[in-house]
Amino acid sequence: GSSFSDIMNEWVFEPLGLPSATFEMPLPGARHGETAQAHDVSGAVVEGGWRNHPEQAAAGLWATSTDLARFLVELHDGYHGRSELLSQETVRELFTEQMDGHAFGWVLRGESFVGHGGGTVGYRAYMLISPESGDGAVILTNGDRGTSLASEVLRAASDSYGWSTYLPREVARVELAEEDLVEFSGRYDFGDDVFVGVEYDAESGSLTAVFPNGDRYELTATGPQSFIHAADGTTLEFGQADGEMTMTIYGSTGVRVVD
Repeated sequence: GSSFSDIMNEWVFEPLGLPSATFEMPLPGARHGETAQAHDVSGAVVEGGWRNHPEQAAAGLWATSTDLARFLVELHDGYHGRSELLSQETVRELFTEQMDGHAFGWVLRGESFVGHGGGTVGYRAYMLISPESGDGAVILTNGDRGTSLASEVLRAASDSYGWSTYLPREVARVELAEEDLVEFSGRYDFGDDVFVGVEYDAESGSLTAVFPNGDRYELTATGPQSFIHAADGTTLEFGQADGEMTMTIYGSTGVRVVD
């Protein structure tokens, strides 16, 4: 009979000491003055300051970077059997690969890190931790172009602290003909009503991947069917399966559909 936000506050936020974290929906007026307003790709404030999303658990968390960092510290403590809230067995299961480099809510990064990124209209966020060492970071941005900024911050942190997983890497650019690039354009179905578009821009002579949340990743060819988004290192691979064009990104493969 309790609300989701009340349960999360009682079970998670209060025991962990996360004073600013809340799942209240909509956000109470008393909290508006301390909330960073959302911005679209042009830099304009989103109408109303932000949006209330119906997916309360997935897209309804309000928190500070300190809140999320404390959460990561608790996970690290749990991983080493030092948490009073989380059992070692539970935390280690959370970080165990289940499929295609993904754990429970986490993506495995390199040899030592786990991370999770998120985005709603006007916000992009990312957090990561090394369960063994406890090294980690939380990066919160209030703009639709925040991913590129967050990637720069993460690379700078990696350089300062010696995290090899997130250091910049060099790749060779490959020039492809216009007809080859156009061949990859279209909408790709990843299941569960998730579609990623690929657009060709004749003026710039490049492809752009368009995600459901509005993110647009300009792609640079690194091979006949391989591409990279230089801002954050996301890679994308085209192929063929049963005569259909496919696209693989983040370990998942989608099939091009005809509208």
